[in-house]
Amino acid sequence: MPQAQDLQAVLSRIEKLESQSRRWRLTALFACIACGSLLAMRPALSRPQAARTVTAQEFILVDAAGKARARLGFTYGSPGLKVMDTEGRTRAMLTPGGLSLLDAKHRERLSAGLDDRESEGCSPWLYLYDEHEHARVGMTVHKGREPMVFVIDERKYLLEIKP
Repeated sequence: MPQAQDLQAVLSRIEKLESQSRRWRLTALFACIACGSLLAMRPALSRPQAARTVTAQEFILVDAAGKARARLGFTYGSPGLKVMDTEGRTRAMLTPGGLSLLDAKHRERLSAGLDDRESEGCSPWLYLYDEHEHARVGMTVHKGREPMVFVIDERKYLLEIKP
């Protein structure tokens, strides 16, 4: 009988060890899955936070082909924005002095802005140019004076229109 009891004790011990072994294998499997998940998430966790301020002297916006389509930077010490067409030609410029629109041959066709040189305030102005970049139509409003509109014909005669 003692052998039967010993055999029973050994079988009981083997079952207990097998059960513990299954638990350890499951624990190791879950630990591997957790570590793998953390490693997979590491690039997302290590991304730097978005900067609140970006400081630069120039920004260039490029299209899908890598061609510059807009430039924000300084020209002659003054900040400005240039917008280019698909051929890289400047088509619009915005500076503290005003806005200019250019045609495909880089000729100024429209300009607008504020003349802030006046001591009593700003005067808005708008000019339209022909294909030779001659001002043909213009308008402005000077503070304290009547608004002015002018048209210049092809002979360069000034026709002023007053209210």
